[in-house]
Amino acid sequence: MQPPVTRVAVPAGDDPLAAGVDTQIHNTSSILPTSKQQLNFCHIQNATASIPAPVGAVVGAVQNPISSVATQSCTPLPMLPSVPSSSKSLDVLADEFLSSKRGPILLRPNPLPRGEAGIVRLRTLVERRAWGDVLKLASTLLSNNGTNSTSTSIKSSSSRSRQYSIVYASLLLRKHGLEDEKHSVTNNDDDCDVPSNIRKETIEIMVLRCNAWLKLRRYVDLSKEVERWNFLTQNDATASSPEWVPLDIHILAGQSVEYNPNNTERSTDILCRLRERIPCTEFGWLASADNALTNIYLRRGEWRLAIGSLDRVFDLIPDATQTEVQSLFFGSNIDPENTKMITDILTKTYMCEICSRQGRIFLQAGAVFEAGEIFEDARIMWSETESLLSSVLLPKELLYHNNSLTVILPSLICVNEGLFYFAKSNYDHALQSFSKAINILRKDGSSLISKYCEKDWIGPTVAGCQTPAKLYNEAVNNMTLCHLYMCNMKDAVVQLEGLVQEDPTAFLTERVAFNLCTLYELGSDSAVATRNKRVIQSIAKRFFLHDIGPESFRVT
Repeated sequence: MQPPVTRVAVPAGDDPLAAGVDTQIHNTSSILPTSKQQLNFCHIQNATASIPAPVGAVVGAVQNPISSVATQSCTPLPMLPSVPSSSKSLDVLADEFLSSKRGPILLRPNPLPRGEAGIVRLRTLVERRAWGDVLKLASTLLSNNGTNSTSTSIKSSSSRSRQYSIVYASLLLRKHGLEDEKHSVTNNDDDCDVPSNIRKETIEIMVLRCNAWLKLRRYVDLSKEVERWNFLTQNDATASSPEWVPLDIHILAGQSVEYNPNNTERSTDILCRLRERIPCTEFGWLASADNALTNIYLRRGEWRLAIGSLDRVFDLIPDATQTEVQSLFFGSNIDPENTKMITDILTKTYMCEICSRQGRIFLQAGAVFEAGEIFEDARIMWSETESLLSSVLLPKELLYHNNSLTVILPSLICVNEGLFYFAKSNYDHALQSFSKAINILRKDGSSLISKYCEKDWIGPTVAGCQTPAKLYNEAVNNMTLCHLYMCNMKDAVVQLEGLVQEDPTAFLTERVAFNLCTLYELGSDSAVATRNKRVIQSIAKRFFLHDIGPESFRVT
C-alpha cells in the first residue's frame, strides 16, 4: 500500500485548529493560534494607548517599551496634524482612504463567483474570511437544510448536502436528543454506501465549522459541538473511531478543549494520550500532535514545554521527510541519488522552519542571546539548502514546495534577523532586515494572493510554514514598529495604512487593526483618532472580515 503523504502546512490564517497549525507568537497566531497559529502581543487591552510589541517577537525582549522610546536621544513622538472634523459619511471616508494609493485600487471585495454552491462556496468564504457566513453555510450543509431552488448547481449541492448529513449524523452521540438518536439509527446503514469523497468533504466541513466558531470567539458552541462526537474517547471511553476519520479531527477536538474555561487543563492530557496511541511509524501525525501541544503551551506561556514539543517535531523530520518522498515517487523511476538529494533539501527546509519557531519562542521568553543562536542555525541550514538547490531540479511532484524554497524561507530568515535586532533595540538594522524580506516577497506578487488549500486544514503536517501573505503582513507590521520606536510617527502610520490599502481581505487582520488604531491614538487628537478608527472599522465591515473583533478598533 502506498504510504500517506505528509506535506508542509501553509496556514490560511490564524487558525489554531487547522492541521499542523504554526503557532504564531501573537495572541498565536491573535487568537490562539496558526498551525496552522501565534500569541498576539499586539492586543494590549488598556484604556490608554500603549506602544505595541513586534509581531512574532517578545514583550520581554524590550523592557518597558514606552520608557525605552522616551529615553532615546530623539524628540518626543510627534503629533500628527489635526484635521478639521469632516461631515463626510464613513463610506465616503473609507473610499478616500482606499483610493489614496498608487496602483490598482480596491474599494470593495470582488463579487462572489456566480454558480458556486455547497463546499465550493464554503471554501471561497474561507478565503474571504467571512467566518459568519462560513458557519451558516457549514451548518446548512451538515443538517441538509437546503433550498428548493431550480438552479442546477443548487440542486446538486442539495443532493450532496443530504449525503453530508448522513455521514455527520453517524458521528454524533445518541444521547444528545431524539433527533440525533433517530439519525444515528436510521442513517448508519446508509453511511456504508456513501462515497469516500463525501466522507472526506464532511470532515472538511466539520473542521471549517469548528474554526469558524473559534474565529468568532463562540467557544461555548465549539465545546458543545465537540462533546457531541461519538468517535472521541474523551467523550466516551469505549468509543471506536471509524478508519476513515482522520487523526487531525481528533487533534482538533483535543485543542478545542483549551477554549472551554472549565476544562482547559484537560487539553494537554487528551493530546498526550492521543499521541501515545499514534503508531510510531506515522511520523506526520506524531508531528501534528506535537504542533498542537506547542500551540497550547505557547498560549499558556509555558515556554520550556513549547520548546520541548518542537524538539520532538525536529527529531521526527528526517523519517517524516523520507516517508513523504517515498510516497510521492512510489512506482516511479527516479534516480536514487536524485531522490536522496531531494530528501536532504526538504529535511533542511523543515528543520529551518522549526528552528525559526524555536527562536521566536526564546524571544518571547526574553532569552535574546539563545534566540540569536537558534536563528543563526536556521540561517546556516538555509544556506546549505540553497547550495543544494543549484544542483537539483525538483520534479513536478514537488512543485508545491517551490514557494517555500524560493520565497518563504529566504524572507523568513530576514524576518528572524529583524526580530533579533529589534529585541536588541537596534531598530536601524531591524528595519533593513524587514525591508529585505518585503522585497523578496514582492518579487512574485502572485504569491501574496492567498488561495484556499485543503491541506491547510486537513492532513498530517511536519512544519507549519507561513504563507507569503502572512509573512509579508508580519514584515510590514514590524517595519511600522521600527519607525515608531525611531520616533518616525508619520512613516509608521503611512506604512501600516499602505498595507491595509493594498488588500484589506489579505492584510487587515486583528493585529494590524489594533496597531493602526493605537498609532492613531498616539499621533492624533481624540476626535481625529476616533474618526480614523471608525473608518478602519467600516472597511473591515465592508470586506466582511468577521474575524476582527470590535475591541481591535479601540473604539469606546
